[in-house]
Amino acid sequence: MKFYKIQGNKKGLLKLIISSALIVLFVNSIIFIFNFRNSNSNLELVRSPLLPAPYIIGTVWLFLILCMSYSQWILIKKNSYKNNLFLIPILFIICILYPFYTQKFNNESISLVANLVVISYSSFISGKIYQISKTSSFLIFLTAVWVTFATYATNIKF
Repeated sequence: MKFYKIQGNKKGLLKLIISSALIVLFVNSIIFIFNFRNSNSNLELVRSPLLPAPYIIGTVWLFLILCMSYSQWILIKKNSYKNNLFLIPILFIICILYPFYTQKFNNESISLVANLVVISYSSFISGKIYQISKTSSFLIFLTAVWVTFATYATNIKF
């Protein structure tokens, strides 16, 4: 059980980064293996001219999750803000489970609501931790920026 106790040192950061990256790679492999992006009703989303290639989207999400992990580590390192430690893991879970609760990206209404939740919640976290760490706040806000772009790119009608 000691593995899950993350401390505010470099070893704790390494544990957080590695475990987060492995989770993202696992989810991305499920998306790839089960061909989530090429479902019948999702063809128009895949062809949106504003959306980058799926491997770029996966890479961006890996980067964003690593930003969340680093931000979480900064909060752990600052140690006096323990009441905020639950915020980022909730965002992490919401983002990681997104392909599953949006039914392989096929349910547009759930996807839109989920995107709005992620944008709102990541913006809320960014504002909540701004006084603690401006770096963490910025890194979390990147999620809101990306999801805003992705929402626009997938919902624009050409």
